[in-house]
Amino acid sequence: MLSTNPANGATHVAVSTVGPGNVVTPRTVSAVFSEAMNPASIVSPALTFTLKERLSGNNVAGTVTMNAAGTVATLTPAAVLASNTQFIATITSAATSVAGIALAYRVEWSFTTGSHVGQAPVDLATAASFLVLAGTSIDNISSQANPTRINGQLGIWPGLASSVHGFTESTPAGTGIILTGGIQTGDIVRQAQDDLLAAKNDAGTRSSFQVAVGTQDLSQLAFDGGAPGVYPPGLYVSGSSLALIAGNMVLDARGDPDAVWIFRAGSSLTVADSRKLFLINGARAANVFWDLGSSATVGDQVDFKGSIMSATSNTVGTGTATSTGTAVEGRVLAHSTSVVLNFTTVNAPAP
Repeated sequence: MLSTNPANGATHVAVSTVGPGNVVTPRTVSAVFSEAMNPASIVSPALTFTLKERLSGNNVAGTVTMNAAGTVATLTPAAVLASNTQFIATITSAATSVAGIALAYRVEWSFTTGSHVGQAPVDLATAASFLVLAGTSIDNISSQANPTRINGQLGIWPGLASSVHGFTESTPAGTGIILTGGIQTGDIVRQAQDDLLAAKNDAGTRSSFQVAVGTQDLSQLAFDGGAPGVYPPGLYVSGSSLALIAGNMVLDARGDPDAVWIFRAGSSLTVADSRKLFLINGARAANVFWDLGSSATVGDQVDFKGSIMSATSNTVGTGTATSTGTAVEGRVLAHSTSVVLNFTTVNAPAP
């Protein structure tokens, strides 16, 4: 096997998750195999893949399924997992590959739930293949000494390639560098924009287990008895704007590598110069989403995490510093209008 989900030793795992339409489903448990497996040896009603509570020894009722490739087995519990409980997942050596070769040994891993309900990731679908996406224009205004670097592809629709300025691939050319993917237009980007809108509709209509944050500086808020600026996984909502001005933010997965954060603002997000977002205890930028009713403005020398999903526009970086510029591990996506970049590096979030 290659990996498990939750990871072995994970703590504070959500007992269930909220997905599109505010549907709450039990937290699933899965295993990824290095080769295709024989589904008949794993899926229900086979007893190869089981889950039980460590203390009581009680088995968790559920259904086991396989993906089409036969490489991922998923156990879906029949009910929400017990909170603050350690579980043991087991796949026995009765599981076999499509060639009939059994696992060399019994595999076990354990994890411990918290007491919270998590959020399911927002599905960006084809929009996830773009690091920068805009409707009408994309402009890089960085200097030759401090160029913008996009380690992926740009997309614009309904604008044309002629509406992308300031990159070596654009006309007129500029200092921005697109290392892979180039500038995409047409139907593929139209679909990405449709998928971005669908993702925003999903994030925008989730309401279960949300936490209201108002308009207070995100670095000043505290949750669950923690320090200011430290955010456990969840859905954080402001009816107006969000801002990170006076300090930094820490996103704490508490040992759950599938932890998800959704920050939603009715209007804008503003991030001051030199602010940083730290990921700790298994947190991943791929599971951080910023759903904005209008736009994002991110300052200079910022270390930003997550996918920005703006209804209108995004401006990232100012180019005033001569050292590091602003770095985004995630995506800069705008649905209807523009993206402006200045001494900004955008990298795809690690899977």
